[in-house]
Amino acid sequence: MPSFSMSNGIACLGPSFFASLAFCLGLVASSLCNFVELDDDSALRGSPQFASSVGFWCYEQVGSGSRFEYGSFAFEDRWDDKFEVARSLGLTANIIGFVVWLIYLCAGCVPMPPAIFGSIGCLCWCACMFEGFKFWIFRSEFFCDGDDLGCSLDTGGKCSVTAVVFWFVAFMMAAGHSKERMDAAKADEEGGDAGGDAEEA
Repeated sequence: MPSFSMSNGIACLGPSFFASLAFCLGLVASSLCNFVELDDDSALRGSPQFASSVGFWCYEQVGSGSRFEYGSFAFEDRWDDKFEVARSLGLTANIIGFVVWLIYLCAGCVPMPPAIFGSIGCLCWCACMFEGFKFWIFRSEFFCDGDDLGCSLDTGGKCSVTAVVFWFVAFMMAAGHSKERMDAAKADEEGGDAGGDAEEA
């Protein structure tokens, strides 16, 4: 009888699909120059002059939409620790996502034991948390000072929100799949033991 538990997928889409989608969205969120939109004149807060939106590695210019890397300007020494934390932990989320994606890629060619899927679930949970740490950029006084001159989610931030949701879904599905396989293996083992005892009797 077929099982309709979440670990078997949603609309024929398994945990590898959601993990891959979350990984790609996380990469896009980190690379875009419009993670957050500056609500007012950014020059008042010391961020790149005439910037309309900022990302972790670049920013968009007001009006033209041109994108510039921070390396072109001497702003690095003025960044606060909160921005560096958001950028570093966001990079960690991308690295964990790549590891998960690579494991799923190998699982398509080589059978994996149930414990591996449990480990994948833990990695998905870690990626979910680290992806969420990207929003620590809102605590940065360099870009978002928390007053009237604050920040709001832009395209990159919305991609990151979606990535957090998909990482959580991938975590639930991977953990459920691991438990089902371990329970099935345990049931087979107990069934084999029971059959052996019946033959001896």
